[in-house]
Amino acid sequence: MAQRLGIERCRVATLGAKDANQWLMDGATDADFCAAIADAKAQDPEEMVQFADFMAQVEAKLYPTGHSPRLPLLRIGHRDHEWFEFRGGEYSVWTGINGHGKSLALSQVLLGLADQGGRCMVFSGEMPAATQLLRMTKQAAGLAKPSPAYLDAIADWVRDKFWVFNRLGSAALDDLLRIFEYASRRYGVRQFVIDSLMMTDVPEDGNGAITKQKQAVQKIADFVKRTDSHLHLVAHPRKQPDESKNVGKMDVAGSSKITDAADNVWSIWSARKPDDEAPDDKPDALFELQKQRNGEVQHKKL
Repeated sequence: MAQRLGIERCRVATLGAKDANQWLMDGATDADFCAAIADAKAQDPEEMVQFADFMAQVEAKLYPTGHSPRLPLLRIGHRDHEWFEFRGGEYSVWTGINGHGKSLALSQVLLGLADQGGRCMVFSGEMPAATQLLRMTKQAAGLAKPSPAYLDAIADWVRDKFWVFNRLGSAALDDLLRIFEYASRRYGVRQFVIDSLMMTDVPEDGNGAITKQKQAVQKIADFVKRTDSHLHLVAHPRKQPDESKNVGKMDVAGSSKITDAADNVWSIWSARKPDDEAPDDKPDALFELQKQRNGEVQHKKL
């Protein structure tokens, strides 16, 4: 009947029995029926919500309390950068010239996330798991060769914080996301890494490559929203004429949708200075935020 009258013209009342007659027989009064009609609700689509319903969340962001859940911050070493939060339902692109340390920087960021209670899972088709752990261990300890006792302590610390997709070579994106989703549901993992897109079955070039790359980022965006997680995607830039300056989000190779659909874009660059060069005021490296869709800071250099 509502469909024929027009769903937007109708409201649905909730009665105290299976139907009006049964409710009347059970002793409902005129006042009960009037109250039910007054409380009747319009059948708004599920996606149609008033902005005012989110004001409590806005207040929690502006005036956090000790009981308010805090999103993990960008933490490098012991320093928190409060202008950036790793929100669930988003994915970040990490780019930079080959050899300039984008995977190394991302590893440092993951340690900061784990230090805030986050759980992480990493896929790197180019680097064996033991090599990844060796690099992360050195970063965590701040030492080139931690003692055996220190290694044991680090192993205990990372045990319930880090998982690895243990496969060298290419992996199918659908397989990655399927196992990532299991890790999210079973172990509460919320930070995922694909290092890099070229190590999946998504083609870099050739006929139909751009379309497949667009479909791939759509799958990634759907995954993070479905699991309320954050995915870090390493994407290589196009070949540059030289390595003298940082690359931008427009330099990422492949489909523009890789960075268009991303919520955040980071770029890593390190200066190529000779060992005997005299010290100067020029930066040795840049850790640059080039896009943040949902944050107040849109661009930042460290």
